Amino acid sequence: MKIIGYGEDALTYWAIMDRMQEIKAELGIGDAPIELVLFRPSFGRKGSAERENEKLRVDPEFGEFDAIICTASCTFLIETKWSKSSELKNGSIKLGQPQTLRHKVFSAYIHKWSSSNEPGRLNWSQFYQDQNGQLETDSLLIDMPRDGRRLARNMEYILRKICTSNKQIKDVILSVRMSAYDSQNKPISADGFKVAMIDCPCEVSGFVALHEAK
Repeated sequence: MKIIGYGEDALTYWAIMDRMQEIKAELGIGDAPIELVLFRPSFGRKGSAERENEKLRVDPEFGEFDAIICTASCTFLIETKWSKSSELKNGSIKLGQPQTLRHKVFSAYIHKWSSSNEPGRLNWSQFYQDQNGQLETDSLLIDMPRDGRRLARNMEYILRKICTSNKQIKDVILSVRMSAYDSQNKPISADGFKVAMIDCPCEVSGFVALHEAK
């Protein structure tokens, strides 16, 4: 049986399963072991944000990362972009506000959760009460999901998994060049994001083999 996927979700899965050593090299991880990979962790739909005085007020939901990769010293928040992405122009990737905002929001959660006395045992109910239902940064007011909601349970589970110590947080664009489609489309910058670039031997027009039973 052969499994073939298409698009950025499939390419993310393929890269994690088949090209992790290349990803580690691009991220500068070296020989550090990968402790955890989260594939497509969801934090609801893309939320909205509106200006409130000098800050943006952000809804509880803020979308999905393509992946989160954790080592003992760093958490990498990853967006995957392929050669066909409309956001790739003239060697630069320009992300939309929902994507850049997602990274800022989740980074704020990680910092605040990690600063607690026992981040591995903290529960959402206590966290929500401690923050009075809202996280505040220099530029954001983040409305938190109420205790008992599915999003709150997801947040608690993921934050417990990744906030094992105070780690660096790095925002990453995983750029997958589809050799059969466009080997010349090479992003070199992405608005403060680290660009990790790998090549994929895609089949016709962006299809990639994910699995083939022996």
